[in-house]
Amino acid sequence: MRGCWVCSKMTAEGKLRNASRQAEYNYILMMSIAMSGQMEVESARGKAEGFVRSRQFCHVHVVHAAQYLLTEMEVAGRRVSHYDDPSCGGRTAYVTDGDVPVDLVAAMNRNAQNRALITARGVSSFINDAFKRVGDEAAVDEEQRKSLADEEEEESVVDEQEQETASLSFEMVGFTGTSSIFSDSRDDFMTSCESSSATCNHCEGDEVKPYEDNDVDAEVREAEKILNAFLCYGLQLSSAHKDIILKSHNDHMRNVLRCVDCNQEVLKKIIGYGLSVFGEEFATKTKRIRQKRRPDPHYMAKVLSTLRQIVREWTVEGKPERDATYKPLLDVVRERYPCTSGRSSVKIMVPGSGLGRLAYELAKEGFTVEGNEFSMVMLMTSSFLLNACFEAEEHVIYPYVLDKSNSWSYGDQTRPVHFPDLGKSRTEAPPNFSMIAGDFLEVTQSRSSQFDCVVTAWFIDTAKNIIDYIETIYRILKPGGTWLNVGPLTYHYEDMIEELYFRFAMSFFHNVELLNGLVKHNDLLSSWSWSKFLSNLVKMDEKEKKLEEERRGTSENGNKRELVEDGRMWPYVVPVEAFAEHVFGEYTDKLVEGVVVEYVMKEYDEFMEHNVKGMWLAKIVKSLLRCSGSSVQYNRLTYVYMPPKFVADRWLSDGEEGLSKHIQSTMIPLQHARSLRRQFEDDRKRMLTDTKFKVNDRVELLDYNNSTRVRPARVKKVVGRRICVHVKEEDFDGDVDEDDRQFGEDSEFWVDQASFYLFHVGWACYNNYGLGSTKEYRKHAQKIAEALSKGDDPPFAPSDVTPAKLRSWNVSKGGYLRVGMDGPDVESECIPLHCTSPFMFPVGYAEKFDIKLGGPNGECRLDTEMFDWNDYLQQSGAIAAPESLFRPVPDEKYMDHFQIGAKLESSDMCENHLICPATVAAHKGRLLQIHFDGWEDSYDQLFDVHSSDIFPLGWCEMHGYKLEPPKIEEEPPKKKKKKT
Repeated sequence: MRGCWVCSKMTAEGKLRNASRQAEYNYILMMSIAMSGQMEVESARGKAEGFVRSRQFCHVHVVHAAQYLLTEMEVAGRRVSHYDDPSCGGRTAYVTDGDVPVDLVAAMNRNAQNRALITARGVSSFINDAFKRVGDEAAVDEEQRKSLADEEEEESVVDEQEQETASLSFEMVGFTGTSSIFSDSRDDFMTSCESSSATCNHCEGDEVKPYEDNDVDAEVREAEKILNAFLCYGLQLSSAHKDIILKSHNDHMRNVLRCVDCNQEVLKKIIGYGLSVFGEEFATKTKRIRQKRRPDPHYMAKVLSTLRQIVREWTVEGKPERDATYKPLLDVVRERYPCTSGRSSVKIMVPGSGLGRLAYELAKEGFTVEGNEFSMVMLMTSSFLLNACFEAEEHVIYPYVLDKSNSWSYGDQTRPVHFPDLGKSRTEAPPNFSMIAGDFLEVTQSRSSQFDCVVTAWFIDTAKNIIDYIETIYRILKPGGTWLNVGPLTYHYEDMIEELYFRFAMSFFHNVELLNGLVKHNDLLSSWSWSKFLSNLVKMDEKEKKLEEERRGTSENGNKRELVEDGRMWPYVVPVEAFAEHVFGEYTDKLVEGVVVEYVMKEYDEFMEHNVKGMWLAKIVKSLLRCSGSSVQYNRLTYVYMPPKFVADRWLSDGEEGLSKHIQSTMIPLQHARSLRRQFEDDRKRMLTDTKFKVNDRVELLDYNNSTRVRPARVKKVVGRRICVHVKEEDFDGDVDEDDRQFGEDSEFWVDQASFYLFHVGWACYNNYGLGSTKEYRKHAQKIAEALSKGDDPPFAPSDVTPAKLRSWNVSKGGYLRVGMDGPDVESECIPLHCTSPFMFPVGYAEKFDIKLGGPNGECRLDTEMFDWNDYLQQSGAIAAPESLFRPVPDEKYMDHFQIGAKLESSDMCENHLICPATVAAHKGRLLQIHFDGWEDSYDQLFDVHSSDIFPLGWCEMHGYKLEPPKIEEEPPKKKKKKT
């Protein structure tokens, strides 16, 4: 007779007398749940009792097993009748059907995994039978128990030696071990404690956990669960059950079992290679674990899901689904970065990369890609697919073999699928592709402003709080970076009551610009790009380098030399610093001569690993970077400190002793050099995101169709300095014209934040100007006007735009002029302009700079020489305003920034929501004649040189605003040749 399995188990592990109550109760709980989960099926109950007999539980531990169930009922508030049972030598319990809680029965049914239907009668019978059965058995005395425990310890040592040998052979063959290691013994009724909701009142309510080695960390335990699930895929049926199935479904079931075995072999290969991705020590620890138990259903579901994901990501069969999900993303990325030669400098992150196919495809396009994945199952499987699969279709799986739904025939279930769908070189791994394991929010904590693009597919709904994801994506993107997303909102945590998370409807993402600094791309696919134009400039740059003699010749060639050596595209592109309100004005003002900065040395990228970048120090000389230790200019803008190769070669030529001398002579003077503050990059991002206005701010807006009045309006969108405003029905109750571009929820009227169309709340009442609004708003505006007149603090509402927000000057009645075109409608067509407005010019300005002058009564004088100002002033009895009242013409040096033919982006004055590629066509004093590329000259418009409606190249791309494509002239139809 063998001793108690629990007692001997404790003895074998040296824990008989000093074993913790928690560990002992774990074994008892496994036994009790195992038996209770099968008691309604006669054959299953017989096997459960055989399981107990084969391990010879002592009566104490059988009673403890039943007592666990009693404890659960007591905790649930069910009182159990107790009586003195002489056979047990003490007080025990008697349980009726009504004593058994419904919740306990439901928990046991979950543990039974549909193999048995458990009822309250079954639970009560099991408990009472357990007490009755052990009561008839003789108790094992302490001396006999020690003797049996010693015998069990010897047998246990033998078992451990056998298992250790099996584990060694298992490791040697790369996780293709024999079936004796993971045999049908796993089908014993040893259900994992984790899947139970039972708790013990002796353990202060702590969740009961399986026995575990404290030296094994959480990651190894997680890997063990995955390993257990992967290797148990083909071992869910006992031999007896297989025989029953084969008798009734002979041919098909043999085929099913064969398919299951094939899947099992592939899963073993995945585990065998996949564990190595976490390092040798981690793999060794995981392989050493010999705990054998029924796999957790959660992890078994991951195994089945992995097989289907392999089909979707890495097979020909999955191509239609990949095309629907990945192809749009890839197309946008290709269009956004069309220059293939420079793609290696474009860094892309793919969070939730799964099995790595999307990240792999982006790396094949030449981008530097970093995939991120949290799931250990996905990481191991993707490692196998990316690093161990080289031949196309070298493996075969049967992903649908266990599916019964939507199968037309048995053949659908056993249909093979080969993977991968493409072959890869065994020697040439993509140098620009890496994977990082961990939670997306954690691994990106120190990665601010590092990526040009973030691509997510079926990812954002895995978040407990999607705003965390969006803010993190924004933080890791460089200024002007792009986030591309595709996928549904299925919310992975929706069914998990214990998880706190936030769910948002799709309409939330339509208002994503509400998040500071993040704007939605409108019609991204149709937005035009300057890439081809810039690529041509690069080609021209290369030609210029070959023409050394011509570059040193004429002054014209000297200008081209500046394009090459100074790193500027003048005179082909208007430089950023030329624009009065360019977004990085405050930023670039700090980049002055003598400031020392760090920059990346890209020439060392091929020697670097693990995302390490070589950096060196540089001193700003105009727009150049001069490398420290160099007496010559080095015009490659490129980022542990490593001097450029040409500096290192010169230093090394003096030998090792001279090297330290060069380093000291270079570094010591830099200790007192000026540099940029640590928050310099944050400043740059702040300049992009900090705006004067926010969504729903209220302003007074000049009526586009009736310039004699203003109307209250709300800010609808904000993009950089440009804001979209519209008049809402709740603020305006007057008549609305059919062509009113400012009224209604769907209207979009775009203006600059300093536009003459915008005024602060109360401006009309303060300046006695026309106001179209509701009575409520008029009362509010009059109170503000009265306060301004008295010098008191105006009662602005929280969303009201104040004078300080609109303009830097103090608003006063004398600061505005009512300006109208001479003629009978001068009063009805006048507009309010501030005295500093760039839209007013001195008398004779049009004639001086050859601009068409509109005459009185709307007449248009094509020839300014036919109009005489002196005669006109004398006839009208007026005097000319002094020229000193108007904005002066900038000096020639400043105007040279706007070279004739230079490119820029410009809004359309007639359709102010449009921004188009444009060219400087002519200078008209302080006005620029702007030509819209692809359009006739008759569409040219005049802009002040300081206008906020013209922008540098890339403004639209940086702010996520659509850049209209140039108009393409239609080619005339070819004439058909006459037949002779």
